[in-house]
Amino acid sequence: MGGQKDKKSKVLIIGGGISGISSALLLSRMGVETYLVEKGHFVGGHSAQLACKATDQCLECNGCLVEDQLRELHLYGDFPIYIRSTIKEIKKEGEFFVAKISIAPEILVSEKCTGCGICYKECPEKGAALMRSPSHLIEPWFSIEPENCTCFGYGIDPICKKVCPEGAIDFEKVSSLVELKFNAMIIATGYEPFDPVNIERFNFNRIPNMITAMELERMIRFKGGPIRPSDNKAPCRIAFIQCVGSRNSIIKRDYCS
Repeated sequence: MGGQKDKKSKVLIIGGGISGISSALLLSRMGVETYLVEKGHFVGGHSAQLACKATDQCLECNGCLVEDQLRELHLYGDFPIYIRSTIKEIKKEGEFFVAKISIAPEILVSEKCTGCGICYKECPEKGAALMRSPSHLIEPWFSIEPENCTCFGYGIDPICKKVCPEGAIDFEKVSSLVELKFNAMIIATGYEPFDPVNIERFNFNRIPNMITAMELERMIRFKGGPIRPSDNKAPCRIAFIQCVGSRNSIIKRDYCS
């Protein structure tokens, strides 16, 4: 873009992780009209789930860098952000491209939600049907995935809807379709953590207290430290298996991750 202030400059950014957020903030400061599209329930991506490793001093793990970006997004982000949205079509129209974007229904209406957390506390499927954002800087703080709601399976009204004091939960909401016009695109769709189940010799799916590095990050961030999944108690000793899924030509991963 070369710092141009041309109002016709419009950029579509696919992916709301740390790369997408950083790009959107930078372009917005340059005066470029920016649209950010994220398929998940929250922006921040995997980076927003990383835990601070500091003890009595900073260990320079850089886990806080995403918090800085989220804080700037929270305070100064003035561009459209489409959550739970997917690209259905992109076509060329003259000097621009046009993207058709499908937006999932906002079951938990952000304009009404105060973030009290009562719905999350009462939900029997928290973490699956009703999710909490990984950072207090990410709004909305909660999101609902109706496909995982067990209340529907039992033929009862969702508990979250009953207990919400603001009436912010509306399961009658439907998806919508928007069209965005742009002349440049950034694809920042991130990565998927390696699934250790694919390497049988580690018996990952047979040992209850074997977890991935990403699961450890979430435990430290949200629960204050590592816990054993088998009994929810703190372990006395921890063993690390390094580089699982890396430097393995059999699974076509010769590189170091």
